Amino acid sequence: MQFSLWFKRGFKPVCYALYNSGNEWRVIGTHSDGSLVYDGRITASDETKPTIAPYLDTDGETFTLAHAGPTLLLRPVEVPESEEPHEWLHKNSESFLPFSITMEDVHFDYRSQSADNGIRHTLTAVAKRSFVHALTEKFNTALGIRFRHIKAAPLEFLLSHLPPDLVGITAHIILDIQRTYIFILDHQDIRLYKDLPGGELLFKENQEQFLTEMNNVIVDFWELHLFGTPPLHYFIYGPGKELADHFASKNQDATLLLAEADISQEIAKVSAKASFQKGGNKTELADPPSDSLRKRILWKHIASFLSHTLLPGLVGLLLLILFFKGLLLLWQHHTEPNFSALQGKIHQLNRLKEENRSLRTELLQNNSLISRRSQTTLLLEKVRQVTPDGVWFSQMNFQEGKEGPDKLFLTGFSETDQELQRLFRNLESLASFKRVELLTSQSVSAGEAYRKTQTVSSKPVTFFKMEITK
Repeated sequence: MQFSLWFKRGFKPVCYALYNSGNEWRVIGTHSDGSLVYDGRITASDETKPTIAPYLDTDGETFTLAHAGPTLLLRPVEVPESEEPHEWLHKNSESFLPFSITMEDVHFDYRSQSADNGIRHTLTAVAKRSFVHALTEKFNTALGIRFRHIKAAPLEFLLSHLPPDLVGITAHIILDIQRTYIFILDHQDIRLYKDLPGGELLFKENQEQFLTEMNNVIVDFWELHLFGTPPLHYFIYGPGKELADHFASKNQDATLLLAEADISQEIAKVSAKASFQKGGNKTELADPPSDSLRKRILWKHIASFLSHTLLPGLVGLLLLILFFKGLLLLWQHHTEPNFSALQGKIHQLNRLKEENRSLRTELLQNNSLISRRSQTTLLLEKVRQVTPDGVWFSQMNFQEGKEGPDKLFLTGFSETDQELQRLFRNLESLASFKRVELLTSQSVSAGEAYRKTQTVSSKPVTFFKMEITK
């Protein structure tokens, strides 16, 4: 089945109606809401096998015969309200069947209309069984079509498009390509149905002949059945503007409906949609499908959906991926030289950045060392400034505090204790020092002093050690 058909139908049920529009059969498929799914034609000749164009897989589909033509009879019958309509019509079939035709010879259905004075107006619909059987067998053999229903196509069309609230006697003329269907209604009740050969084409080719045949039907009916009362209004369905103008020229009211519509398509579409409804103008021509057939149809639809929708989608996705991959490779081919050069520059910049970071670290370390040395030099200079003349140092050690404060250790000699005390007070007075502590002091001889410091002294001196906390 075509992908476009599957795209339209999805998994919703579809009913197809076949309608003979003259030179060809129209095949119309619809959903239950009447939305169009398929519009095809059956073409055939004496030399070739019939085919449905465009192609339609008929296996497992529901088909309705939208029946029309001389073998379809629609006749009003008066049934007593006290009787059950179906039984009464079977017992009194001569009231609506032609002479020598029995109920065994026809497909039969009926439609109840209004009731008054103990009489129910009923519309019967019959189709000649031999004709329908020959037709359905032909399609079944040639195309595998298995019909489920038969519909009175002109009646279904009229009921679907009938204007609401009809009053009085009205005539309804349906213009198909090669057939004309005439209905006369009394309010909502159908009182006459007539099928005339020659439709839109005959009206265009020979308007006089068309009008004569149509008027004979309508005039004869109102003179015989309506006591000479003509229709109050004419409703024309299809491309019948000239016909509406004709009635207007006779001072007769006429309304043109569906002027731009394809009447053959519309008749078949209405019959297909009506096949979803239960009851009313429907004759079953085949038994319902078995459970095994339903399963086969379901799996067939699933397989068709996968092969016509999912598989093309996956192929399309794969092609799309390959397309974008090709674009990516092409882009890489054109940009790779520039990209390589750019990578080289990036590598060079990263190397320079790393060297700059290393130099900055080294510079910070040097600045820190210089700062430390400058601070130490300044500290020693302060100590020198407050050192009395009678005091000299044999050793000075600066200890940088990693977890605590910096410290300065002084070792030296003082000529007198007074000079040592003076040094101690001077150091304590400096704001740069938090604490000054005399670790040891002792009087030593001149020889001992010389031995310790290689300093010549003519008299004993005081040896000391100090700790200064910054």
